[in-house]
Amino acid sequence: MNNVSLDSFIAEKGLKKLNGDIGFIHEKGNKVFLGLIDGSGHGIEAYKIAKDAKQYLEENMETELAPLMIGLHQHILGSRGCVAIIAYLDIASLQLTYVGVGNICLRKFGRTHERALLTEGIIGYTISTPKEKLMQLENGDVLVLHSDGIKSHFSFNDYPEILKDDAKSIAINIIQKFGKKNDDVACIIMRCTSNRL
Repeated sequence: MNNVSLDSFIAEKGLKKLNGDIGFIHEKGNKVFLGLIDGSGHGIEAYKIAKDAKQYLEENMETELAPLMIGLHQHILGSRGCVAIIAYLDIASLQLTYVGVGNICLRKFGRTHERALLTEGIIGYTISTPKEKLMQLENGDVLVLHSDGIKSHFSFNDYPEILKDDAKSIAINIIQKFGKKNDDVACIIMRCTSNRL
């Protein structure tokens, strides 16, 4: 059988006192529920909408991902809106199921690199029908979720230590190396290590 250990970290850096980009990780049984929310704009209004969205997602985390995203859209309809990624990681199989809407990023670094394709739109304003997608992780892979406060074009060659550093170091380094100076930033890192018994 597989004995999987997770090393995860959330790093957030607000342009102002309050950050409109918020991440969360909840481990329950053999699954991890994680997500990243980027409230439109920055400052207190972005923070309020991101905090409201986070609370809604956490209170309804037992819901399947696509209906959960639709529910979030309806919950904040008429607000300034947000973009978000929500995902479940099955710890035993290392299979990630995710739904994402808007200008936000989900990437995998490892033996192979992969960037998720997300649905266009702004949650609470206008979105296409969200659909669940799958990403298979392997032993040693590093999962990266980040808001658009981080330059999305950075590659493995720009940060080859990403496969060696711990989750906290990776999150902090990504913000320091690739973070924009004029926007809120949030970054979630999760490294999966599988030891076969």
